[in-house]
Amino acid sequence: KRTQALDRRYPLAADTLLAVALAAAALVSLAATYDELPPTGSPFSHGWTVAVVVSMLALTLPLAWRRRFPFSVAVVVVGAFLVARIVVHVPEANVSLLVGWLLIYSVAVHGQRRFRTPVLIVCYIAIVAELVREYFFASFSSGLYGPLLARFVSLFYNMLVLALPWLLGAAIWSLRDRQRKLADQTIDRKSTRLNSSHLGIS
Repeated sequence: KRTQALDRRYPLAADTLLAVALAAAALVSLAATYDELPPTGSPFSHGWTVAVVVSMLALTLPLAWRRRFPFSVAVVVVGAFLVARIVVHVPEANVSLLVGWLLIYSVAVHGQRRFRTPVLIVCYIAIVAELVREYFFASFSSGLYGPLLARFVSLFYNMLVLALPWLLGAAIWSLRDRQRKLADQTIDRKSTRLNSSHLGIS
């Protein structure tokens, strides 16, 4: 309860700590991934360059503003994800997909109702399209992800994982919207009764 209270009272500080923790985790995961990559034949980068580090930081640190500016953060993070994969060829996947999970959840919960669904669709399609490119085109000749069936299973699993925060966020948003409407109705009823009592109406 104390943690939840602090999170609600200082959302920017809480999200900043989360973003920094994800950035550190991404760099650690990247180091572990570099140790597992084959020395030759891999479509990914093989060293710590400025572009690699900046890509990881651009992918994680903007999450500090995920509640205040969910749509802007979505554009920046998805763009950083695509650049890291397609241009810089960063091999890190675990924390990157976790960031995608959190991003989709944040847009679903905190995004404005009018633009929430279109932004979610674009983010989801962009991430999945990059996974398809990586699994079936960029690394197909290297055999990095195993046989064809294993690639389809991995793709389906990641699509499901990325769809879950969308469903969860939509459910939470609907619940909060219902609670707001009930609270507004309660206030309206109290105001009506108060006005009726002042007018002498029983």
